[in-house]
Amino acid sequence: MEIGTIHLVYYSATFTTQRIGREMVSAIADSYTEHDITMHALDDELNLNPSDLLILAMPVFGGLIPAVAEERLKNIRGTNTPAIIAVVYGNRHYDNALCQLRDIATRQGFQPVSAGAFIARHSIFSTIAADRPDSADFASVHNFACQSLDIATSHNQFPKIDIPGKPELVFRKPPLFPTGDDTCSACGICIEQCPSNAISIESPKDTDSNLCIACGRCIVVCPSGARKFRGEFYEAGIARFEANFSARREPEFFFPTF
Repeated sequence: MEIGTIHLVYYSATFTTQRIGREMVSAIADSYTEHDITMHALDDELNLNPSDLLILAMPVFGGLIPAVAEERLKNIRGTNTPAIIAVVYGNRHYDNALCQLRDIATRQGFQPVSAGAFIARHSIFSTIAADRPDSADFASVHNFACQSLDIATSHNQFPKIDIPGKPELVFRKPPLFPTGDDTCSACGICIEQCPSNAISIESPKDTDSNLCIACGRCIVVCPSGARKFRGEFYEAGIARFEANFSARREPEFFFPTF
């Protein structure tokens, strides 16, 4: 099958999922159309043709893709359109996220031709996988994208990909959220960039814990480094994560069996 337009769709609070998605598409195409659904849903419904190719990249939050991302994917539809799907996680585990993303893509009219799980720095416990993705990760992304394109161009129908997961997993919002300190200049960047509108102009050092999804966006965009996760509970969490999840994990690929 000859590929028409390649569409990259991603949700990327800390920009690493964006980097991996862009690396994936750059490995197989000179031109493509990019759709960032981090801050808001697409203005109009996106309908892809059978000859198009979707590259769908999502981060893992608590073992699932972000609920807001799942909601925003509802106006992106395919017509038996081939899709390369990928999740990015912080070196603990991707749990149910990849099989969840496969099922979402299928419901939206896409045919997943491949699925990959990639590693990036943990968005809450930043000492975990602190230098990921690294050059080896990007080589894996390139290899995965090229294998996926070969499959997409060699077939018209794709069997369901067998992906490990935990269907019983239920998302539990982490009891952690970043706040600002006295170095905060009230510049407003974090307010503008927060995907869940959890920071107010009246009190930019604070965070609405009911709205915050602990995505880490405000931390990476803060020019003064004022916003961080803090507190005794957080410090205890760092110790536990470093003890249990510091060992390097490698990307995993899944393909259909014909």
